[in-house]
Amino acid sequence: MIPKSFVPSLSPASNPSADSQRATGLRRLLLGSVLGSVLGSVLGSVLGSFLAVAAICPTVMAGEVIHTEDFTNADARTGLPRGWSTGPVAHRPFFDTYRDTTVHGMEAPSIRADLPLRTLNYRIAAPNIFLPAMNRDYTLSFKLQIEQPDSPFQVEVVYKALDGTWIHGEPLLQLVGEDMSEPREFTVSFNPSAGDAPGFCWVTFGLSYSKVLRAGRFWLDDFEIRGGQEVEPLEFYAKPTSVTSGETIDVHISAPDGQATVEVWSEEDRPRLVYGPVELGGLTLPPTREEPWRNGCGWPVSHRISIPTHWKSGVYTVKVDDGYQRKWDTFVVRERVPEAKLLVVLPSHTDQAYNRWGGASFYTSPPTAEVSFERPNSHGYWGFYHTPVHLVRWLHREGIPFGTADDFDLHRRGEWLKQYDAVVLTWHSEYWTGEMRSNVESFVADGGSLLSFSGNTCWWQTRLVDADDPVEPGTGERLVCYKYRFGQDPYQNIDPSRVTNWWDSEPVNRSGAELLGTSWRHGGMVNWSTRSDCPCDYDWLLGYGGFCSHNEDHWIFEGTGVQNGAVFGQDYAIAGYEVDGAPLRKDPDSPGAPIILDPSGNPSEFQLLGMSECWNAYDETATGNALVAIRETERSFVFNGGTTGWCWGLADDPVVQTMTRNLIARAIVPDAPPVVLDLRAVPNPANGHVTLHLGPTSDPGKDGSSLPVAIFDARGRRISETWTRFEDGETKADWDFTDARGRTVPAGVYWARGNEGQEIKVVRVTR
Repeated sequence: MIPKSFVPSLSPASNPSADSQRATGLRRLLLGSVLGSVLGSVLGSVLGSFLAVAAICPTVMAGEVIHTEDFTNADARTGLPRGWSTGPVAHRPFFDTYRDTTVHGMEAPSIRADLPLRTLNYRIAAPNIFLPAMNRDYTLSFKLQIEQPDSPFQVEVVYKALDGTWIHGEPLLQLVGEDMSEPREFTVSFNPSAGDAPGFCWVTFGLSYSKVLRAGRFWLDDFEIRGGQEVEPLEFYAKPTSVTSGETIDVHISAPDGQATVEVWSEEDRPRLVYGPVELGGLTLPPTREEPWRNGCGWPVSHRISIPTHWKSGVYTVKVDDGYQRKWDTFVVRERVPEAKLLVVLPSHTDQAYNRWGGASFYTSPPTAEVSFERPNSHGYWGFYHTPVHLVRWLHREGIPFGTADDFDLHRRGEWLKQYDAVVLTWHSEYWTGEMRSNVESFVADGGSLLSFSGNTCWWQTRLVDADDPVEPGTGERLVCYKYRFGQDPYQNIDPSRVTNWWDSEPVNRSGAELLGTSWRHGGMVNWSTRSDCPCDYDWLLGYGGFCSHNEDHWIFEGTGVQNGAVFGQDYAIAGYEVDGAPLRKDPDSPGAPIILDPSGNPSEFQLLGMSECWNAYDETATGNALVAIRETERSFVFNGGTTGWCWGLADDPVVQTMTRNLIARAIVPDAPPVVLDLRAVPNPANGHVTLHLGPTSDPGKDGSSLPVAIFDARGRRISETWTRFEDGETKADWDFTDARGRTVPAGVYWARGNEGQEIKVVRVTR
């Protein structure tokens, strides 16, 4: 009898090539066993064993098809062939799959997935596919069309032993901000690197293990796995991560085919192509330094992008494509001389801390204490496209001017920082140098407002060093954090205050809660992975996606209708995945909100605005708490949303949007007191043209300069802009009823908002 544990599971019947291999393999196995018994000799045993192994590990020639699926035999409703699946189970009901036969440019049928605006895990998964050996090269090709301009997309492979035990997984393709008008073919090669025994691979399309807010759809067709390596990986990195006009971005590319294209997309209300595609030839596979995770790759410059003066401060995505694969990374363009009053900061140090490219990060086993910025980014947690993308999209839609920066700028540009009224921390601002901490604290002390739309903020102290001197602080080729091995940090004997440990622990003892009111020490995890991948089910499906509100009379809740005890942010699971908290104490003299305690256990200056339970890593006997809190002075405030998911609410949650709008309005110091005088629109109603009279103001428009007037539709969306003139003793502006693209707007109600806060209702009619 053939031992069951040695018989590979059958692939779907739609794969005749695999069926043929299995039948041949089983015949070989039976023949080998029979010959071994009959011969009863050493030769027979050797021959029998050889043929038995050959049955399980049949030879696969380069290019030979191992598994194919064109979705012809798929279910007419779901589009899924036998053995394919969607999941994870808890989130499966929240998105739909279909069999699609109408997609332009793609041979019918294909499988289509429609994704609502939800913070979910989602995927389409192939069945377990038998691989004859787990140390050989294979190639996967498929056709894909994606319409998800605000979210990431990943193709991942998981390797399994014959008994189903997971070996390890790896991403094969990572895409972001794609809005394809037609499908394209991708080709990637892989090697399980798990020994010469047979096993399985499991390929998923979507986001299997990461909750990210997304909406849109994608199509999948012509899935095929073949033997052999047909393509080598395309890789690149860009540096520096923060530039201003007149400076350059150097792109370092490793291209197996010797050619690739480079594009740059500006992240505004939607991605906009601003550079390229530029075709590059003569590229190479340059040698990589040893231990590239700390020494950098050392690749030559393949292309140089000069930043033109007309590029506004913002976030930009570089995409490199060789026809088989597509890779991406982001950088920021900062203002040379700040004109905006709001500064959005991306956590570039956290991105690098999680970057496993080259073999190590702060999170591998074993971890490294130094990571280099001169290497491709593996985007373990999607960086900008995890949550900051929704803040940037919303600010553009609202017409709120802002500048951008990253952690390097917080580290290096303390005085430049003070030219802004407010600084916004985003997503996962976890790794802070001492210089970052000092510069932000000085900014707040000088009257600046700090808005933390981040979780696990200011948790680890780090240092920036140069490659030629990994001890002395430098320009920042490497980020240093010894973390749990902080006893090995040489600064134990140089300057203990700069040891790279938790900010709230020995020998540093400067809790981030001193600045932000809360920290991860008393927070923890919620809404992490598939049904919260922590020891308990703190998942939005179970009611842990939002914050229970407190202090309803606070100005942050103006216009929201929120009352004490109401939950906000639940629909988009803004509470998660890492959240910050603090010790609490009920006020015995008041039935109101609990009192937040500071790191020393005394009542804090921070006021509680929202609260949710979470799993805490430091006290298994207690429940953690996720807190929204604020500390105010006469001139400014520090607001801490205390969650990595705050910006998810900016996609479409009216309460979170209004709270954020209130924060920014309070943080921005007006240039002059608001003036609201005689407001008129002539004629009103109007048809082809209207003149807006903003009154005899004393604003700067009087000296001949022009000021913007924003135009909003009835839903509050900013659709156009016009400019003022000073005429006959008053400020006026004209609007021809066209939007920002020059298209005539339909009949209806519109609002014009002047620079000093004046609003005029305008009605357009058609004849």
